[in-house]
Order: sequence, then structure tokens, then C-alpha cells
Amino acid sequence: ESALFLLRIALGFVLIGHGRAHVRARREGGTAATVALGLLEALGGACLVVGFLTQPVAVVLAVEMLIAFGLHLARHHKLIGGYELSLLLLVGLLTIAANGSVLFSIDGYIGILF
Repeated sequence: ESALFLLRIALGFVLIGHGRAHVRARREGGTAATVALGLLEALGGACLVVGFLTQPVAVVLAVEMLIAFGLHLARHHKLIGGYELSLLLLVGLLTIAANGSVLFSIDGYIGILF
């Protein structure tokens, strides 16, 4: 359980930073979809950090990362460059979605178990 806790916290902070970068990209010509995905990542990352609705949030974010992974592969037509973060986040999020993480979490405190 402690490894899942550490994974949940690390994923959460990475997603918060990644999402904030997408939101800031709006100022540089990013689309409304970029901002929406950035907000999803930042808010979902915050939910992971505090452990609130951990498994459903991980599923939603994993779907987003699966799409991002596919888009990177389609755009670059190779397995080198650009896809690594999406793939790593996808695998980590699937791990949290499958196993949950209630250690030091709101879910564990109020008894939300999926």
C-alpha cells in the first residue's frame, strides 16, 4: 500500500504541473480544448494527491493518456520521442485505477472504496 501511495502522490503532482502547462499554453495560441484538458489534468492530479475519488479519477485520466499516446504515435509514426510521458502516466494511472490507494487519503478516511 505504501508503494501505491507514493505512486498516487507522484502522479498527482506530475499531472498538476502538466495540466498547468496546458492552461498556460492558451496564452501562446493554445485551443480551448487544450485548456479544458489542462484543467482536467490539474484538478484530477489534485484529487490524486489528496486521495479523493481516486479510482474513478484515475480511470478518466488514463483514458485521456491513452488518447494522448495514440495521437503522439499517429503524429510521429515512430516509437521514439514524444509519447514517453503519456505512456508512463497511462501505466501509472491504470495501476491506481486497478488497485486504489487509501493510505493517507480522503477516500480511506470517509470509507469510499471502489
